[in-house]
Amino acid sequence: MPVASHSRLHGSVYFSDSDFRRVRELLHRLTGIALHATHRERVYQRLVRRLRALDFPDFDAYLRMLDDAQGQRERTRFVNALTTNFTGFFREPVHFDFLRDTVLAQATQRRLRFWSAGCSTGEEAYSLALLVSDVLREGSQRSAAILATDLDSRAIAVARRGEYAPESVPGMPAAQRARLFTPVQSGNRGLLKVRPGIRKLVRFRQMNLLHDWPAASAFDAIFCRNVMLYFDSATRRRLLDRFADRLHDGGYLFTGCAEAFCGPSQRFAIVEKSVYRKIR
Repeated sequence: MPVASHSRLHGSVYFSDSDFRRVRELLHRLTGIALHATHRERVYQRLVRRLRALDFPDFDAYLRMLDDAQGQRERTRFVNALTTNFTGFFREPVHFDFLRDTVLAQATQRRLRFWSAGCSTGEEAYSLALLVSDVLREGSQRSAAILATDLDSRAIAVARRGEYAPESVPGMPAAQRARLFTPVQSGNRGLLKVRPGIRKLVRFRQMNLLHDWPAASAFDAIFCRNVMLYFDSATRRRLLDRFADRLHDGGYLFTGCAEAFCGPSQRFAIVEKSVYRKIR
């Protein structure tokens, strides 16, 4: 059987240029994520599993179903399949040092609020919670709350459980690990459980950054790291302005160290690499 021009054959399922273009358009419409040609093989590998699970003969049938009103539940699975969750406890330590030495040291509010936007499976949010807990326990008159959100409903489910394999905390000092987790129990397959006192500081919520955001008080700092690099420039500018609207005057935005935004907006000034302060 001849293969159509600009199509590729993967096993028994064709993934044409037209299919890939439709996937890109749908994902951008739903999430703002801009796929590139280099992502094509990964997209195929992830979506073909959905085709096989649903017994669809080709991508055209699957994509038509996603566009149908009956495809709402599968659209969630489609987004979950194509989003990347790579994180770790105290990833990019320079940010946590800045949070402790500058943001928390200078804060005068009695109640501090932080947002982990794109929290993945929760490691970043729990790292924030542990650091904040360590600083604030010296003064009982102050408190903190952390909102943690992610597009991927599966990642949020993992984060809410707060259970991690021991190998997910390589190199964490023993004293810090003891403050963050309860001791390993043989009855739970060796998983580490985030301590209740840390868990209560964090509220997890599944949320699309392009949709409406819940009403909330202003934040002292927002962590949105290695998320905006997946958006096109127009989407990124809109998102930066929305973040500015949700920060206190002088509040801080932390982005990924690989996200080298040159003058992210007129509303922020850079203070450290990938750390921005709201100026208006």
